[in-house]
Amino acid sequence: MTKKATTEGETSAKETGIVTLDSLRSMAGVGMSHVDKSDIRPPQILLVQKSANLDEMVDVHGYKPSFGQFFDTGERRFFDEFDCYVVFAKKGTWINRRKPELGELDQYSMIGVRKDSGRIFGMLLRASARFALNGLFSSAVDQKLPMFAFNVHVESKKLSNTEGEWVVPVFRVGELETDPSQLSYLMKTAKQFDAHAEGLDLNEADESPSPTSSSFSQRTPSQDEPEASHAEEIDIPF
Repeated sequence: MTKKATTEGETSAKETGIVTLDSLRSMAGVGMSHVDKSDIRPPQILLVQKSANLDEMVDVHGYKPSFGQFFDTGERRFFDEFDCYVVFAKKGTWINRRKPELGELDQYSMIGVRKDSGRIFGMLLRASARFALNGLFSSAVDQKLPMFAFNVHVESKKLSNTEGEWVVPVFRVGELETDPSQLSYLMKTAKQFDAHAEGLDLNEADESPSPTSSSFSQRTPSQDEPEASHAEEIDIPF
């Protein structure tokens, strides 16, 4: 009888009788062999608004983020800014559950790769933030390069009007990436998401998303727009 092979994690657990997180990492995926990969969403980076439920954004040390910070739902940590590459963007619509009378509103779903760790993440760009990628779109078209070729620095900016205060992400387009191995990884990742574009959905199930044209808005605001005093109702994310 052929002896069944064991993984390093299984051997370690049997030898010590203690199961640790390190021993389990070699068994990642166990129990998920019949899960549809299209049902596995990438972790998201959320921009913390004043209306956010901070109890759902606790980090691994038990701390909660502040208004205007970014929260990574995968790593369970928050930060003020980060660097990344944008590998995929898809225009769609959503319905604001707090203001359903506004009907379907434009949004962008985007997939990025963190520069510091190479981790893939998703972001939903709505309301005032729906124009956040326009500068990157313009740079990519103007220089005839894919979006992922550009280093992007992401930070937050506060806006306000008589209804309150909120934050939007600002994507600052930087220098071109020159590392061949990094570009190769980014190209592979971008092609994978492009090939499965129709199945990509970062919305919650009850937000009624629907696809629209993949073309982006021709309006290209500066990074200081929209001015708070001119913000329309659909620009307010609460």
